[in-house]
Amino acid sequence: MASLPPPQNDSNENENLKLTDDIQLTSNAVSDDRWKISWGFISARPHEYLIHIRNGKLVRKTTGQANRCFKRPNDTVIIIPTSLKQLIFHASQLTLDNIFIRLRGFVIYRISQPEKIYERISFWDRQSGEKKLARMIGEQCRSHSKWLVANMTLEDCLRKRKEAIADSLLKELALVITEENFGVEIESIDIQDIKIFEETLFMAYQSPAKEIIFKNQQLSVLERKRDVRTRELLQEQEMTENEKETRLSVLAKEVQINQAEREKLEIEIQAKRLMERNQAEHTRALIDFEEGQKRIQRQRDAALKREIELAEQQLAKQKADLELEIMRARYQVDASLSPVAMEKLFLEKALPQIANAVATSLKDARVTIYQGQDGGGLPLSLVVNEVMTTLQSRLERLNSTDS
Repeated sequence: MASLPPPQNDSNENENLKLTDDIQLTSNAVSDDRWKISWGFISARPHEYLIHIRNGKLVRKTTGQANRCFKRPNDTVIIIPTSLKQLIFHASQLTLDNIFIRLRGFVIYRISQPEKIYERISFWDRQSGEKKLARMIGEQCRSHSKWLVANMTLEDCLRKRKEAIADSLLKELALVITEENFGVEIESIDIQDIKIFEETLFMAYQSPAKEIIFKNQQLSVLERKRDVRTRELLQEQEMTENEKETRLSVLAKEVQINQAEREKLEIEIQAKRLMERNQAEHTRALIDFEEGQKRIQRQRDAALKREIELAEQQLAKQKADLELEIMRARYQVDASLSPVAMEKLFLEKALPQIANAVATSLKDARVTIYQGQDGGGLPLSLVVNEVMTTLQSRLERLNSTDS
């Protein structure tokens, strides 16, 4: 069994990418010699489609994406890449207003049905097959884009290159290189650059835009200056108005403060006057109250004095009446009582009063009694003893008389 040789890069790979001066394939696959072996196993990579033909017929079992087959000496094995390819094309053409321009665009495509493309383009040599397909697509794009540019003005080419050129190319290629016939799917077409060859025309074309830009720039500068000046004037006006408002507010506050001070002063004066008036009224009321109290006290004193005088008069009268009654009673007693009754009355009534009077008179007196060895004393003790004996005998006699 023959071994699979390692992939080898083509030494002229960079030159092969450039198909013509106006067409370039930028995503070319790496070339290898897998298809050159006479017999052995051949495997396709994940982005490749393997087609196995034996005795002029397609072997379905070993044909497919990333498939593997055993090649016999009479077998044919084709490996077709199914990954995305990018093609760059250029086209130079006079516009409708006779300005020579050169455009640059790109096409992204892929082989979606390899079993159809290998019937129309030979992929026996893989690099050669990819170049043929890329050149065919690139020429179609160049031809149709030149026709489009010839019927458009420069302004339309610059402003409408997406919808007027790129979309039209995509529709035209979809009619020519269809997926049903060629097995190729066009993913995207776009116009990258449009360049004016003559420098003077390019500058002349740019000059109105530059003038407009310059005018717009000057206008923007003037507008900015005007806005700045307007803001400054507004700020000054606001500051002036603020100063006026501040001054007016200060004056209003000063007026309010002065008014408050005047009101406060008036309140203090009124309070002082009220206090003085209240104090004068209080003093007057106090004087009136004191005079009233004195008058009442004098009246009370006079009434009390009259009552005392009246009571003294009544007492004197009662005393005189009592003394008169006593005298009358005494005369009656003297006339009615016997000597014994008089003595008894004296002992029961008069003698205690005499004793009380003597005790009262001797209340603050100091008496010193000296007693001798024989039991004798001073004459006072003798007098007292004699009086007590006499009183005792009198009392016994009166008691016997009563009994």
